[in-house]
Amino acid sequence: MALNVVEFLRSVNPNIGLVVNPDGSYRIGVEDVNSNEILAAVVAMAYDGQPYSNADTAVADGTRRFETATLILRDAVIKVSTNNQLFGEVGAQNFELAAGGSMALSYLDLSLFYFRNAAAGQNGTVQILGTRV
Repeated sequence: MALNVVEFLRSVNPNIGLVVNPDGSYRIGVEDVNSNEILAAVVAMAYDGQPYSNADTAVADGTRRFETATLILRDAVIKVSTNNQLFGEVGAQNFELAAGGSMALSYLDLSLFYFRNAAAGQNGTVQILGTRV
């Protein structure tokens, strides 16, 4: 069973709880908790830390992508193993990465990240390693 935000924060420090505001809304209340403990708990909630890795070798010159459904990576390293590739959005791949080159990105939705061969007929391989949100 998944924990809600308050349950998760309480698992980090039992002095964290919900406080009812005068207008009926809620806020997270703390007793004897420093801001670093709260920040550590919130950062831990921000991503699940599960690794993501994949590789793709072109078989044609069209655009391709690793995922068709939304998949957000907190951090990712993308490497071109063979033959230069162009990267970008669905309608324009203008960023060229040479074979052997790599780039690091943060907070990337893989379903919106497209790539293709930089030169016709020179099928390239792209590898990715990242941390899921």
